[in-house]
Amino acid sequence: KVEAHSHNYYEFYFFVEGDVSMQIGKQTYHVRSGDLMLIPSHTPHRTIVHSTKNPYRRFVFWISKELCEHLSQRSASYTYLIQRVEAHKDYLFHMDPVAFNTLQSKMIRILEEMHAERFGKEEQISLYISDFLLHINRLTYEKMEPKPLSLNTSLYSNLVEYIEQHLDEELSLERLADEFYVSKYHIAHVFKENVGLSIHQYITKK
Repeated sequence: KVEAHSHNYYEFYFFVEGDVSMQIGKQTYHVRSGDLMLIPSHTPHRTIVHSTKNPYRRFVFWISKELCEHLSQRSASYTYLIQRVEAHKDYLFHMDPVAFNTLQSKMIRILEEMHAERFGKEEQISLYISDFLLHINRLTYEKMEPKPLSLNTSLYSNLVEYIEQHLDEELSLERLADEFYVSKYHIAHVFKENVGLSIHQYITKK
């Protein structure tokens, strides 16, 4: 049993598995794998465990208000999600499996660097944390404020954006050709010209 509590820092909460709900302020969320919650400082919250049949796993990332202010002076892009949550009081965001796994990988990279004794350790950790936060903000920004595919942008840019949004689905040259009303040979040429990879290699690497 966890009592309601609050912190003087921001908490990014990433839910992996378990049968639990999260109560944040006056709202209660039944969470599922891939959920990200941002809990602002001084906001009461608690975990409600419904069953212990399955393990309860999550990871959390705490960041001080001072560091947030420092990063926001560099760019508002680092604190987009914090500002949105504090304005709208909506704390829950769902990630697709690909995006969530990427965030876990970035978190593990930070932990590995913290426990290593390598040259430039502090600077590397700082870079990894900046990258981690910027990635979270980019994901949530693009989810909350998606851009329609524009006729004014290039075919390559539209293809890359479409692939990013549908990466956890079956993607083929034929499907992309149907979606964009161009020949699959033209798409293949566009990718080879822009990134030096075939469309299949590009999707596999993503």
